[in-house]
Amino acid sequence: MVILKRRNDNCVNIHCNILLSQYEIDRQYRSWRYRFCNKCRRLTKNGRGTVEWKCVKCGKIMSTANRIGQYFCGRECREGGSRAAYSLKIYKLNRLARQISKQGGIDKYKCKMTI
Repeated sequence: MVILKRRNDNCVNIHCNILLSQYEIDRQYRSWRYRFCNKCRRLTKNGRGTVEWKCVKCGKIMSTANRIGQYFCGRECREGGSRAAYSLKIYKLNRLARQISKQGGIDKYKCKMTI
């Protein structure tokens, strides 16, 4: 199963899976289209061939009708259970624990902060 990651070593086209060059691997952080090999990128420009990949969250097959190389198929997949919301919750939990230990334990803790 081909799913987009932060860095892909092979072309993410379901029908291709060719090993990418070092130049394309380095460029992936700046442009999503470099997750595809040179041949697949030319196919998308000319409007020929099938270039398809899968959504990161639900696995739905996406094609050139979507923006090439985007991670999620729609708003529902992008917003539900995002990593940013999870990171914020962990940060608040750690901050609350620091405040409790700074004030001398749970018995002496006084604050209106909630998670």
